[in-house]
Amino acid sequence: MTSVDEPRKVNQYNVEGMLNVLDAARDADIERVVNASSVERLRQARYLPYDEDHLTTPISPYGASKLATEQYARVYNEAYGLSTVSLRYFTDTVPEYGDHELRFAVSPWRTTGRLRQRRADA
Repeated sequence: MTSVDEPRKVNQYNVEGMLNVLDAARDADIERVVNASSVERLRQARYLPYDEDHLTTPISPYGASKLATEQYARVYNEAYGLSTVSLRYFTDTVPEYGDHELRFAVSPWRTTGRLRQRRADA
């Protein structure tokens, strides 16, 4: 499944899921909510490194949903005083699914393997 194939499902998981977490945090008087966002909210790099002034131009429903979760986190902070932080993870291209397909989860084993390979090549 890709977000392009099923945008409503991605919205349900990410946006509605985030609203559920934010509401539950308010109800339970939680100190801070950490939002797992994604660099996909930016996607179109105008310059590097990314910063907070970068345009938010997602090119997929997934990226748009992650942008929405960040906005809801910000709004809940401003409207309800709930402390929130959004961490923007980078995604890996998964060659076996094609260059246009991206996986959300950052795979520690893939990262570790790449670091080991770089050390071996050095």
